[in-house]
Amino acid sequence: MPARSFARRCPVGVARTMWKPGSNGMAGRFTRLVVRVLREAGWSPERRVDTGEVEALLGDWGFPIHQADADVLTEFGGLDCRSGSTGSWLRFGVKEALRWTVPAQVPAFGRIIGQPLCPVGHGNGCVWLVGPQGEVVWLQDEWLGYVRVESLPSALDTHFRGDYKRTAWVGFEEAELRRLLSDPSPKGVRRDRPRK
Repeated sequence: MPARSFARRCPVGVARTMWKPGSNGMAGRFTRLVVRVLREAGWSPERRVDTGEVEALLGDWGFPIHQADADVLTEFGGLDCRSGSTGSWLRFGVKEALRWTVPAQVPAFGRIIGQPLCPVGHGNGCVWLVGPQGEVVWLQDEWLGYVRVESLPSALDTHFRGDYKRTAWVGFEEAELRRLLSDPSPKGVRRDRPRK
């Protein structure tokens, strides 16, 4: 079955991600380490998976789906990646990522960095979220803090190398966390579908 296209659901004016699925060859997109880890998990540059079930699940929860999120889910969805040299692991899957949250917390995801974020996976104790421009946010799964990385290729390289010195950890103070989780403003939440 061909992969579903999210293009018709991508809001007008949302920029494409810093990479396009299957484009740019190995040299420009991922480091050799990332290519090795992804290939061992079953990835190829031409890989595409049907995301209809995932799209419905995200919609039911109220998450926005931007082209950057769709690109990640279409190309990497279902992969279970592990770096033998560092022990770092990452499962690309929305269901795995949602195990660490409840629907009432969905609006808080959009308030973390002030833009909509969509869960795409879980690894090393963090929920992996992607923003509309392709930025990756690792949210510690107990909401203790997060890390921002400018792109998926950079996030994967940092993660599989275990080289976290390249990143800056942002911890949540108790009052800030309370505000994030209780603020009623719906930043980043799509309301065009009724929740189930």
